[in-house]
Amino acid sequence: MITPEGLQDQMLEGIAQKQLHIICRFVNCPLWVNPNPPFSVFQVKVTLLNFMITPEGLQDQLLGIVVAKEKPELEAEKSLLILEAADNKRQLKQIEDKILKVRIYIYIYIERERERERERERERLAIEAADNKRQLKQIEDKILKVRIYIDI
Repeated sequence: MITPEGLQDQMLEGIAQKQLHIICRFVNCPLWVNPNPPFSVFQVKVTLLNFMITPEGLQDQLLGIVVAKEKPELEAEKSLLILEAADNKRQLKQIEDKILKVRIYIYIYIERERERERERERERLAIEAADNKRQLKQIEDKILKVRIYIDI
């Protein structure tokens, strides 16, 4: 069995040497024999693995492949669970978006109500100011009448 460390060692070799080494291992020939044998002579099943992950991730990938071969019903159940989890995340995102929209509408409503309340307060203050101005005018008129009467 090739360990991840052994695979990493093979990856460190030159690409041409690595390809030549793999081809020769499959056909059990020494390195100096034809490096390009006819590919119809043998069949090879290749499994692609992501070697940029950690050794734990690589081990998880390999175990997943083994489980898929030995217990396909477990792998199918895992796939269904993954799909359900993705669907649940999508639904959660939609619900969060709806909640956000509702909160925005509520905020807008509250701000409009506050603006209406401020407008009512402005109107009330304007009416009070007009009343005060009217009262002040009446008092000034009374004062002028008294001044005019005193001057005569």
